[in-house]
Amino acid sequence: MENFDNKRSFHRVDAENEAVYKILGETVDLFNSGYIATTTKNISKGGVCLKLKDRIKRGNIVKIGIELSDDLKPINTFCEVAWCSHTEEGYEAGLKFITVGEKQKKHLEDFVRTYN
Repeated sequence: MENFDNKRSFHRVDAENEAVYKILGETVDLFNSGYIATTTKNISKGGVCLKLKDRIKRGNIVKIGIELSDDLKPINTFCEVAWCSHTEEGYEAGLKFITVGEKQKKHLEDFVRTYN
């Protein structure tokens, strides 16, 4: 696996936050929203690492929602899967934010700053 530590443009903070994600283009189940609950491992202004039960493919586009804190609104955006690797607990995947509005960027900056 490539070493992605050297490619990071933004400082990451370790943070276990509630999140949901949905892989775009997959078959839709009419009886649920298609979102899968998970937690984050770390977050930066440029992306997030998720803890997953199942593998997701590099290059997939996902819609994600992340609860940052009680004081900040959740982040809802689209991401591209940069990598996914097997762990003892399941999988971890690095997601790069594709579309983040100015308000959401500010929320991410505030969140990262609080954990520095």
